[in-house]
Amino acid sequence: MTWRAISLDVATWRASPPDRVDTARRTVEAWLLERAQVRLGLNQGGVAGAIDDSAGAQYLYPEVAGYFLQWLAWLRALRRPNRQLAERAAACQRWLALWIERAEPPQARVHLRAHDLDWRNSAVFFFDLAMILRGLASAAELELLDPDKRLVGAIAGWLSKLVAPGGDFLACLATSPQVDVPDRWSTRRGPFLAKAAAGVLSAARVLPQVNAQLRAAAERTLASSLVAATTQPHPEPHPQLYAIEGALAPAADDSSAPYLPMLAQQIDAMLRAAMPRGLPHESAHGSGVPRIDAAAQCLRVTFLLHARDPRWRPDAGCLRRMLDALVRQVSADGALPFAVTGAKAPGSVWAAMFAEQALTLSRLRSGDTFLRDARRWIV
Repeated sequence: MTWRAISLDVATWRASPPDRVDTARRTVEAWLLERAQVRLGLNQGGVAGAIDDSAGAQYLYPEVAGYFLQWLAWLRALRRPNRQLAERAAACQRWLALWIERAEPPQARVHLRAHDLDWRNSAVFFFDLAMILRGLASAAELELLDPDKRLVGAIAGWLSKLVAPGGDFLACLATSPQVDVPDRWSTRRGPFLAKAAAGVLSAARVLPQVNAQLRAAAERTLASSLVAATTQPHPEPHPQLYAIEGALAPAADDSSAPYLPMLAQQIDAMLRAAMPRGLPHESAHGSGVPRIDAAAQCLRVTFLLHARDPRWRPDAGCLRRMLDALVRQVSADGALPFAVTGAKAPGSVWAAMFAEQALTLSRLRSGDTFLRDARRWIV
């Protein structure tokens, strides 16, 4: 791969006016802090996956609770006041402690309204548990909470059940013989597990309950996932971007360097494929709905990989179009759906966190000291 020097200073590539980007970022942050968590009742502190304007949270999402803890650590790293963030983190941890004791196995989605049988609650997912563990560790590292040893121990116990005989992690473990778990990228091993494996290794620096067996399984999973990310990448941008996020995590530094040039080429291809609209489609082949969450992910990894190696030259015009497309999806109150479906869609909490981080990174100049540390706190 031929590398050419480039500056990603915002003035060289941003199309949206600075105040428009800043306004979008602030409104998304405010929406997350105001709406993402349940404020009262039995599920106080729980974090929603999707939120209706009128009816509120559709379901609570433990994986996204882990993301939310990671995002609170991100805000703290950006020097946001500590007290409010710590209160939110503590409430989230209390809900997670109740969640993991409430059902056997713990539910992947906690539905708050009448719904059809959700197959996700008939399996336990490595990715989900790893994101919760990572979020707890990051919040603890930045002194937003004292880790609940019983909760962390329970998560570690479930993770140990996901270690396969070969020593690496399964993507998921079916827990109900009456329900068929569909064959899809989230239920089988693949590149996306790089993010989960890096999350476990990151958490191991902070949480002693992440024992030698789990660390070894995470190392094996990270290694195989990085190989797969370049030899058998996901055809869908969303999970492949998870793989790239895992490769950029500090926990992957010892093993990811040989793969970064190929992953940079994949990002270039995603940026080009998103033109002219600026939003990646669900499939790399251009089919499916345009994904807003994937656009935010793509922007994040672009900024972070460029900070890691400034010799890489992503296409400035594609970046402008993708950033503008993301800004346009932010509603007046700060919500945005995870995809463009053509109908009124609920606000997606994970897409909002991805977007807030992408918008924040878009405003930092090359050489900003936070760019070197941002990958530690990426949701």
